[in-house]
Amino acid sequence: MLRRNEIETAYAALFEPNNDKFSDQHSREYCSANGHQIRMMGLNTGQQVRIERPTANGTTLALYTISGAHDEEPNSVFLDYKDPEDVGKRFGLPTTKPLQGKINGQVTAVGLTDAEAKAYSEFIEHLADNDYNSELAVIAPHGGDIEEHTDEQAQHVAEQLSSNCVSVWICKGFKKGGGAFGRWHITYSISAPSRWPISLAFL
Repeated sequence: MLRRNEIETAYAALFEPNNDKFSDQHSREYCSANGHQIRMMGLNTGQQVRIERPTANGTTLALYTISGAHDEEPNSVFLDYKDPEDVGKRFGLPTTKPLQGKINGQVTAVGLTDAEAKAYSEFIEHLADNDYNSELAVIAPHGGDIEEHTDEQAQHVAEQLSSNCVSVWICKGFKKGGGAFGRWHITYSISAPSRWPISLAFL
């Protein structure tokens, strides 16, 4: 068994837009990856990954949810879409054209301030939790420029309450020139950890 520090968190892949590989409930946020590869990354279906496409002008990024696992070519990742233009809008390519890149289990950038994340068009998270709160969690996964002001609303709610009874989880996504929603938005399904007989305020 691999130790935690031996787990590879990313691998090179060929991304193929192909909504025939998915159910009728299509989503521009879904992908399907090789089951063995994602297990080697320590991931399961239902979790998020960052897809990175290198270009001459930098790296184009987008978040996807692993909606399914397949047993086809190890480095094949299928991208779902509702509209034929969905993939093109996210990666700057025609929908029907496969793209080379990397699938990365490290979704958020680490060690960046809000200002740096904005300057680098990145996605970051903040967590404030005292390890024993079991009252309320305020959650804003679409902060920054994804859904503007939701992070501010979450912070305002937290500031009105004692830190002993509220935990706060905020994600912020940015993209220069606009398009943070298309790059970073994920439709979340949240389950509270077992230690939280907790109420969720989802902003």
